[in-house]
Amino acid sequence: KLACCSKPEIFDGVGWHVLPDPRFELNDVVRLLWEGFPNNGWEPPVIDESRYAENQTFFTLEQLESGLHFLVQPYEEKVVPMRDHGTAQVWFQVRRGGALIGESLPRRIRIDLYYPAGGYCQAGDEIQCSNDGDPTRVEAKNN
Repeated sequence: KLACCSKPEIFDGVGWHVLPDPRFELNDVVRLLWEGFPNNGWEPPVIDESRYAENQTFFTLEQLESGLHFLVQPYEEKVVPMRDHGTAQVWFQVRRGGALIGESLPRRIRIDLYYPAGGYCQAGDEIQCSNDGDPTRVEAKNN
């Protein structure tokens, strides 16, 4: 679940790590895909502005050993449209020599970015989180 109290914070983007796999080879291209839905059940229609796709290539042995890191961003475009109990899914494809050789199962995410007192969390908010993960926006003190 992505929420105001998610760690790491999601305001700079949602990080995804494609773990190493012995089937990956140098020069394989991994395409990460993300799409959001305006409901709590991953049902169409997909929110057009939420669509995200990025390609990365395994250029080094170090990348093959550590995997690849992706950052779905910007937050306001790729995450905020699903703020009211929406959902998203993310998956990746692997291409070798231009041919699709594999695809992961989709990973499904629930999204709730609302404060119980109203409004939704935004970059720059100072947020206090309860032990249960309930967010409260900390109001700035007047000097």
